[in-house]
Amino acid sequence: MSLFVEIGLSVAFTLISLAPMVADWAKANNGPQTRINVLVGMPPLSPEQHPDKEKVYAAQSYGGCAPEISLFNPNGDRVGYYMNKDCKNRIHQNNPRDLMADYIKTGGTEVAEYITVAAAGIDAICISAIAVTFPASSDTYAFLPGEVAAICRNHNEKLEYYWSESETSVQFRNPDTGTTQMARPKCLWIDRPDNKGVRATRYQGFQVHLPDFKRDNSTFSLWQQNPYHMCDSLARFGPYDALTVMTCPQIFSPPPKAGESLPLREMSACLPDGLPANDGKVYPWPCDDIRLAYQDRYNIMRMYKDMCPLTEKYQWFQNCAESYDGTCFKKRRAVP
Repeated sequence: MSLFVEIGLSVAFTLISLAPMVADWAKANNGPQTRINVLVGMPPLSPEQHPDKEKVYAAQSYGGCAPEISLFNPNGDRVGYYMNKDCKNRIHQNNPRDLMADYIKTGGTEVAEYITVAAAGIDAICISAIAVTFPASSDTYAFLPGEVAAICRNHNEKLEYYWSESETSVQFRNPDTGTTQMARPKCLWIDRPDNKGVRATRYQGFQVHLPDFKRDNSTFSLWQQNPYHMCDSLARFGPYDALTVMTCPQIFSPPPKAGESLPLREMSACLPDGLPANDGKVYPWPCDDIRLAYQDRYNIMRMYKDMCPLTEKYQWFQNCAESYDGTCFKKRRAVP
């Protein structure tokens, strides 16, 4: 019997629901970091393209800069991150790669609920799958951004995801019957603009609420009937025009049950409740985020062992760093 018939969902939702059970991804993580496995797609070739496939790959390689990752707990507190400055780490097409995210707190083993995935450079990448495993848990969170994006683009044309068909194969398995079937999930493109503002795709990244895409989530039938519940929430799965590893995510408040139907109350993790939600379109870099207090900007930058430029515009950053009591713009105590 077909795997898709057994599950009783469309091909796309069957793959989405079974992603956390893929054997290659559901591997133990002995820590001390969080492991994020990124699988990159590969372009399909027509019979006419096969003789010159290297030229095709050179022109439209799906590989690119390994993405930057941030992880957050249910309240939106920063848990861990992986940075890829200057695109020093690249992932080739049709390849998986483990990215190891450091915990912000030394010795931490906290399980995150939100993940942001941001383009790290101007070499666009097409991501077929992402799997997340934590050192303190046997659970694997996995999702297929291309499959979800394709459904959401069809549901709402304003969601301008750029996805592609891919030849990268994944072996899916029904844990209840043992039936297996190979499939080729779509991949989702992310890219960062160059110094002229040019990029291959609109979105620089996306975020996911990981518990909503677990195998034991019984809501996939509802989402298939009405994709609104999967697509029309930035906190659940949503795109960003501008996104960096330090951008604040959108979160549910209070934290819902996995897969709970929309509408749900959302807010930005970094902003007071009374301010508009951060949709990723403006002020993605903490140094320039005028909605945040200088102290909050400073604290976020230092969490990631980074700093604002040493220029007059960012003099406040130096004032924060030199403040004995940790409060920006307070007068320094006299040095004896």
